Amino acid sequence: MKVVEVDSETFVTSAGSNASVFCTANWLSIYAHHLKYFLIQEGDDVVGGFYLMPGAKWGFNYYRLPPYTPNCGFFTRIENKNTAVFQSKQKQIIDAFAGFCADAKVGLIMLAMPTGVTDLQPFIWRDFKVVPNYTYTIELSQSIETIVQGFDPKHRNMVNKAMREQVMVTDQVQNDINLFNYFATHLKAAGANVYEKELNNLLNVFSKTANSFTLTASKDDKVVGRVICAYDSHTCYYLLGATEREPQGVNNLLVLRAIEKAKALGCAVFDFEGSMLPGVEKFFRGFGGNMHPFFTFNKASLPAEFLLKFRKRHIF
Repeated sequence: MKVVEVDSETFVTSAGSNASVFCTANWLSIYAHHLKYFLIQEGDDVVGGFYLMPGAKWGFNYYRLPPYTPNCGFFTRIENKNTAVFQSKQKQIIDAFAGFCADAKVGLIMLAMPTGVTDLQPFIWRDFKVVPNYTYTIELSQSIETIVQGFDPKHRNMVNKAMREQVMVTDQVQNDINLFNYFATHLKAAGANVYEKELNNLLNVFSKTANSFTLTASKDDKVVGRVICAYDSHTCYYLLGATEREPQGVNNLLVLRAIEKAKALGCAVFDFEGSMLPGVEKFFRGFGGNMHPFFTFNKASLPAEFLLKFRKRHIF
């Protein structure tokens, strides 16, 4: 198998209509021409693909995930569904990906696989640090009543409290400059990186009613919270949420309304897209979803690794 670099249009076409929203032209337009796209080929047949963002920092060239994107867009195309044949073919595809990364002339690689891709042995065999991460998902085939019954009672109480406070949740008009200001302000207040250009493109270039929705919570005509989710034919992904300190329960109510919206859109799964910070994990866990692992793989040149052991000890 070989890895070949392609343009974004070829990548999107090869990923196909069943790929996640993170492999669509609209999502990738967030990053303009700043990504590199690759297909994995067996002979002339495309059997997989991925993308990454190149860059440089601290004197090191790197490959990493684009901001706000949870994984590297890895996909496979395997025709044979026999379990043994499928696993062997997937192993070969991942091995080609791992070989590409191992041979890359960069000082640092930090990427993540989509949820459901659990065979990272080819990366381990090439001395990558493979680190488990976790997310929670909710099956939307259940009724809303059943889903809510699965909430932690404290979450249900907070939802009811916000409703008693007459907090109203409505669909937000897309492409509103207020969205950028609201999310940027709250990300900065939380000490998170904002990535202003990508955030602006996420909210004002990518976002369309066919791929995302934004919900706004208000009380007495004042905005008290917002959440944005992206979706494809199968899954709705929680991307960003921000709320004011008062009234209480706004965040809980927004998540419930987002779940309801995703179900109404016909999505099969609601994915909280990563839950590694203890406070965030506790909040997401309270909605009664199923925990699933996904994996990052990281490798650095010796000087970069020494530096990163002080800054990112949990992954190096």
